Amino acid sequence: DREVIEEFAALLEDSVRLRLRADVPVGTMLAGGLDSSSVTGLAYRLLGGNHCCDSLHSFSALFPGEFDESRYVDAVTSGTNIVVHRVQPAPEEFINSLNSMLWHQEAPFADASFFAQRFIMRLASGQGVKVLMSGQGADALLAGYSSTLHAYCGDLLATMQWRKLSSVIRCTGNSYLTMIGNSLKHALPISLKNNLRHSIQKGRLRWIDKELIEHHAGNWFYEDTYDALDHHLRQCLIRYSLPTLLHHEDRNSMTFGVETRQPFLDYRLVEFIFST
Repeated sequence: DREVIEEFAALLEDSVRLRLRADVPVGTMLAGGLDSSSVTGLAYRLLGGNHCCDSLHSFSALFPGEFDESRYVDAVTSGTNIVVHRVQPAPEEFINSLNSMLWHQEAPFADASFFAQRFIMRLASGQGVKVLMSGQGADALLAGYSSTLHAYCGDLLATMQWRKLSSVIRCTGNSYLTMIGNSLKHALPISLKNNLRHSIQKGRLRWIDKELIEHHAGNWFYEDTYDALDHHLRQCLIRYSLPTLLHHEDRNSMTFGVETRQPFLDYRLVEFIFST
C-alpha cells in the first residue's frame, strides 16, 4: 500500500509540474475539495512556495450559508502567498446570463455548478490569468461519488457478503434501508438491469421523438465481463459523468479565452489507477 501511495503521489506531482508550463500566468480553480486542494498545494510547492518570484493565483466561487466552502479555501491558502480570488454569483446574475450560457454551451445543462464555473473563468480572465488547472477527473477515477459506494455495496449484495456489507453501511452513517435501496439495482442480474434501464429511459423521454428514443434508450448497458463497481467506474470515466463535465468546462473557459488543464487526467495517472 505504501508503494502504491508513493507512486500515485509522484505521478500526480509530475502531472502538475508539466501543466505549469506556459508562457502566460497559470492559476488554479480552488473549490475546497481534496482534488482541487491537492492540485493547488502541489502547484504552490513546485513554484517555490513563499519564495517564488510569481505568486500563484487561485479562483473560487463561494456561496454564503449552508454550502459556504470558504473555510476549506482558507485551510489551503492560509500562511501562503497564494493570491486568493473569490466570487459570489448572485441568483439574479444566473437569470441575466442564462441566454449567453446556453449560446456558448450549445446544449442544455442540468447542473448549477456550471454557472459558478462560468464566473470563475470570467474572474480569471479579468485578472490576466489565461491558464487554470482544476481537480476535474478525480471523483471519476478515485470513486469519489456516493453512487460508487452503492455500486460496491451492490456487488457485496450479489455475492452475499453480509458481514462486509454490514460493516460498510455502518461506516457511512446512513440507514440500512437507504443503503440497501440505493444498492439493490446494482445487485440485479445483468439482463434484468439492462431491461429496467431501457424501460425507465423510454418512460422519462416521452417528450423526445420516438425513433430517437428507440435508437438510444438503454445504450448504457451493463456488460457481463465487469462487476457492478468496475462497470460504474468505467462509465463515470468514459460515458456519462466526466465527458459531460469536460464538455461544459471547455465551453465555459473558451467563453473568456481561458485554457483549462486537468492533472488528474494525465494518461499515466489514469493507467496507474486502473491497474491497481
